[in-house]
Parts: sequence; C-alpha cells; structure tokens
Amino acid sequence: MKNIKSRFFKNKKAASILIEQIFVLMFGILILVMVITVFTTLRAKSFDFVASSQFGSVASYVHNGVIIAEQNMRVANTGKVFLDLPDKVGDKPYRIEIKNNFINVTDLGGALNTSVALFNINATVSGNASSGGGGRIFLFYNRTANSITLQAEERVIST
Repeated sequence: MKNIKSRFFKNKKAASILIEQIFVLMFGILILVMVITVFTTLRAKSFDFVASSQFGSVASYVHNGVIIAEQNMRVANTGKVFLDLPDKVGDKPYRIEIKNNFINVTDLGGALNTSVALFNINATVSGNASSGGGGRIFLFYNRTANSITLQAEERVIST
C-alpha cells in the first residue's frame, strides 16, 4: 500500500495534466459566459434602437393626424380624426401624451421615450392615450375653442 501511494505522489505528470484539464474547462466556461453576456447585451441594445425608431414613427403619425385635424378645423366647427395605431410597439405597450407643444411616446415601463415637436399648428393641442385598447385614437377638434384634443376610443366588447 505504501508503494502505491508513493508512486502516485511521485508521478507529477498525472497531476499536471489533471490541473491543465481543469484550467481548460474553466477557461471554456468563462468564454461561454462572456459570449452569452455580449450577445444578450447586443440584442437588448438593438431591440431598444428599433423600438425607439418605431416610437418616433408613431409620434410622427400622430403629428400628421394633428395637422389634418387643424386643416379640417378651417372648414368645420367640430369633428374627429381617427388614427389606427398598433397595440404594442417593439413588443411594449406605450403611452402617447401631448403637452407643451410636444408629442411624447413612452413605453409604460418608462425606459424608452421619443418626442416630436408640434409645428405649424394654430390651435391648442392636448391629451393622452395608452395603447392596449385596440389601438384606435381620435383627435377631436373644436374651432370655437380653437383646440384639438387627443383621446382613446372607448371600445365595447360584446360577448
């Protein structure tokens, strides 16, 4: 028994190969974790970039609706301009808010926000709406009050 133990401890090559294999395994795991982290971060950043661009498109679409409402106000006292919007943008529900001459589109988590300035509008514009109710909003215009108000359309679901 003593002879076997002394031969095992004297054989340094076996121990160094084992340690070498452990280091190779640990290095491989470290590289795997780093690759997963990098690609997850890259995916999240590109997703936010695309969603931010889509939020800008929604804000521009609402701005176009405000311009149409303002043009309609010149020929009619009151009316509505309907806009169909997606329920989610970038797989996130969002909120549209018009205040201080800006159209703000923000995800409900608050991480993404895009603003578009209102220009060439000779009326007071205000209002807000959240997505998730079917995606339809309307801009109510009133020439007497010289105002345009953004509101979400009420949906009644019959069963």
